[in-house]
Amino acid sequence: MTAPVLETPADLTTEWLTEALPLPDGARVSSFTTTPVGTGQMADTVRIVLDYEPAGAGPATVVAKFASSDPNSRAAGKLVRCYEIEVSIYSELAPLPGVPEHYFAAWDTETDAFTLLLADLAPCSQGDDIAGCDPVVATEALKRLARLHAAAWEGEVHAARSWLNRSSPENTATLTGIITMVAPSFLERFDAHLSAEHRALVERLIPHVATLIGSYDGPRTLVHGDYRLDNLLFPEGSTTPMIVDWQTASWGSPATDVAYFIGGSLTPESRREHSAALLDTYHDALLAEGVTPYSREQLELDVRMASFGGVMMAVMAAVLVVQTERGDEMFAEMLRRHAQHVLDVDAEALLPAAPLDLTHVVHAA
Repeated sequence: MTAPVLETPADLTTEWLTEALPLPDGARVSSFTTTPVGTGQMADTVRIVLDYEPAGAGPATVVAKFASSDPNSRAAGKLVRCYEIEVSIYSELAPLPGVPEHYFAAWDTETDAFTLLLADLAPCSQGDDIAGCDPVVATEALKRLARLHAAAWEGEVHAARSWLNRSSPENTATLTGIITMVAPSFLERFDAHLSAEHRALVERLIPHVATLIGSYDGPRTLVHGDYRLDNLLFPEGSTTPMIVDWQTASWGSPATDVAYFIGGSLTPESRREHSAALLDTYHDALLAEGVTPYSREQLELDVRMASFGGVMMAVMAAVLVVQTERGDEMFAEMLRRHAQHVLDVDAEALLPAAPLDLTHVVHAA
C-alpha cells in the first residue's frame, strides 16, 4: 500500500508517516510535532520531529513540503506546473549532486496537491538573497552548479521527459502571455522601488519576451531555474551548498542558472569585480567533469543572453505568488540587480530588431 498525497501539514498522522518513511519491519512512528520552516511563497514547509517504537527506528527529523495554502500561489503553481515538476525531480531523477535525500514524493494529477518528505539538513544556514553573498560563497555555489549540470549534460533520457523538456512554441506562447499580462501590475506595484532606467528596461523587454524564452539552440542540461541564495542551504561549517526548491526546473541552457546566480546573488559592485573569475570557476569545473565542447567564450555569450531571465522571473513571480513584506523587498532587489546586469553587459545588443511573433501559435491553441 502506498501512502496517499496529503493536502496540508494538518493531515499528517502517525499512521501516514509510518507508511511513508522507510522504516524497518515492525517499526512505527509513535508521535510527532511540526514547526513551520522558511518563508517559501509557493509551498508550505514544516519540520517534523519524530518519535518511534522502537526508539531510533528512523530519522529524528524530516522536512515536509505541501502545496501552498494561499489560493493565488496555488493557482500559479498549477499554471506553470511547479508541483508536478518538483515531485518529478525527486521521484524520477534523484539522487542528484547537491540535492537532499528524499523519503517520499507524490503528486495528485487531479487536485495538484503534492507531498514531499526530505532529509533534514539542520543544522544549516540558508542563503539570503537580499543580503547577497561574497565571492567565496559564490565560487562554491558555482562549482556545485557545474557538477549538477555536468551530470545531466545533453542527456537523452532527461531530454525525453516531457515534464522537464518543455521547449515548444506553445509553451513559449504561454509564458510570453503570462509575463506580458503581469508586467503592468509589477511596474505599478514596485514603481517607488525602481529607477527610471530599470523601469524603462522592463518596458523595452516586453515585446521581446518570446524571443528571450524560445531562441536558445546550444547545449542543454538540467536547469534549476531559480538558482539563488534563498534556495541554497549551507551545512554547518561548509560553504558548499545543498540545492532545494526545484519547482522551476527545466531542460535548457546551463547559462540560465549561471546568469541568474551571478546577476542576482551578488551586489552589482561585487558582480562587476568578480564575474569574470566566477565564470572561469564554473567553466573550469565543467571541464573537470568531462564536459566538452563548450568554450569559455560561448559561456560568456550565453550568460549575456540569459541575463534577461532574472528580470522576467522577478516580474512574473512577484505578481503570481502570495505577497509578503520580505517578498516585496526581495523581488524589488532582484529586479534592480538583474536589470543592472543586463545593462552592464549590454545584453540588449544581442536582441533581434524585430520581436518574435507568436500570434499564430496563440490562435492555434
